[in-house]
Amino acid sequence: MALLLGLFIIGSGMTCQPSDKRRAYNAMATVAYTTDAAYKTYLDLVVTDKVSPRGMGEVANAYRAFQATYGATLALVQFTSEPATPAVIEASAAVMSAIEKAKVLP
Repeated sequence: MALLLGLFIIGSGMTCQPSDKRRAYNAMATVAYTTDAAYKTYLDLVVTDKVSPRGMGEVANAYRAFQATYGATLALVQFTSEPATPAVIEASAAVMSAIEKAKVLP
């Protein structure tokens, strides 16, 4: 009986597959987590005097732009199943690029 029930669940598509909306949200969360972690790590390096604070303005501006883009896209993902947009990924890449540039400043 349990075998038949298991076959019915698998055959009928009643499995625990995440929805498109959940996959889109998870992708957005991954981008946000990665960007936030990089930004926080950079700030830790500045506070501990391991990198110069001269690049903080550019990094902060890139991070604010990322947050604005992310917020707008997250609002879209909440009501649709659209994946992370290229704009969010580009904004995240801009933060990473600003951090890398700031880390080499004297």
